[in-house]
Amino acid sequence: MQLIRCTKKLLYEMGFAPNDVEDWPDTVSRLGDWYANLIYIERKKCALYVNGRTLLNFLVPGVKRADFCEAEEFFQRNFQKLLAYEGIPQETIKTLLEDCGQIRFAPTKSKSVLGSMNDIALNYRYEVMRHGGPEHSPMDQVMHELNRMPMMKLKFTLPIDELKAVLQLKHA
Repeated sequence: MQLIRCTKKLLYEMGFAPNDVEDWPDTVSRLGDWYANLIYIERKKCALYVNGRTLLNFLVPGVKRADFCEAEEFFQRNFQKLLAYEGIPQETIKTLLEDCGQIRFAPTKSKSVLGSMNDIALNYRYEVMRHGGPEHSPMDQVMHELNRMPMMKLKFTLPIDELKAVLQLKHA
């Protein structure tokens, strides 16, 4: 089971009432819990996902409420795309996707991860606007760059390096 801890804003967008979502215990999968938020860039809704353990992150611009009707598939498809772009071996990707086969949603829990997520969101806004907005941004490249940004919560290591350490993969 994979747990995605969502902000109130995102839970509302997904159609959950405040009391519809219960707080589950932390995930025991290799990567642990994910955090998700709804942010706006040039008035376009974007879904931001950040892994609580590694701070690996990805942004999906131009989301619609209908995308969240299939929230599990939506998360898995975009997570798989990120991993493939980052050169993670197919067998490892397959294992990670199996880990998050059943997804549950819960409210956010860690203020530390939320603080990092806010920093990441700010950097996405900057990078996307620097490239001319959501329609013109090379999102794979932007995500690649932001996953190579030193993070204070990780003692200034990189999210991609943290991921590779957890997965016991060689660093590039």
